[in-house]
Amino acid sequence: MVRIVIADDEYYVQESLISMIAEIESSWSIVGIASDGNELVKLIKEHQPDLAIVDIRMPYLSGLEAIRIAQNECPYLQCIVLTGYSEFSFAQEAIQLGASNYLLKPVGIEELKSSLEAVNHKLKMRNDLVNKNLNLP
Repeated sequence: MVRIVIADDEYYVQESLISMIAEIESSWSIVGIASDGNELVKLIKEHQPDLAIVDIRMPYLSGLEAIRIAQNECPYLQCIVLTGYSEFSFAQEAIQLGASNYLLKPVGIEELKSSLEAVNHKLKMRNDLVNKNLNLP
């Protein structure tokens, strides 16, 4: 089961993501929803999710700054940046922070599904590697 935190200051975006994720993979669990960057950092510390879907522009703390802080608490966190901003500097910073993808709003279900499948593949590979290392003689 993939555990997900959603961070976006727009309620309808939060609800849309919840609905699309449930349609894509019903076994995944949304463990928290944040409306600002400070809430995002708190939720990541508390729940140690596998994935955060993060807007860039949020109150108090930007999504990118929240990712930077949260990675210290949850170093294996995968992030998908979902934003209305197509500026190269934002995409570049997201890549430098290790974001799995940079999606522009409004995101369609097929585009989100593709990104979630890629993250799920990375998580499975990491878990397989950890399990393999635990079983070494």
